[in-house]
Amino acid sequence: MGLCYIDDMLETNTDNTDTVTTPNTRPRIKFNLICASKCKKHAVELAKNIRPANKFTRVSEDFLVACEANLKAFITSRVKAHPSKGKTLT
Repeated sequence: MGLCYIDDMLETNTDNTDTVTTPNTRPRIKFNLICASKCKKHAVELAKNIRPANKFTRVSEDFLVACEANLKAFITSRVKAHPSKGKTLT
């Protein structure tokens, strides 16, 4: 994440008073291909089984964005590798 300066957080209202917005508010990302809650649950369970010394309990938004991007790339490569005959992608 980049640097955030206090000047960037100030907004001028119509009555000339300045208000500070919270720097951590970002619009939620809508995922088209993955179910974020199921992806989070699976990642935490997998981490618990594979790396029991670590106590992972949360999944970042960046992790979910990477999952979505990897799934899109996987589907694209499967479609491109599929033969041109037939009607069903296998």
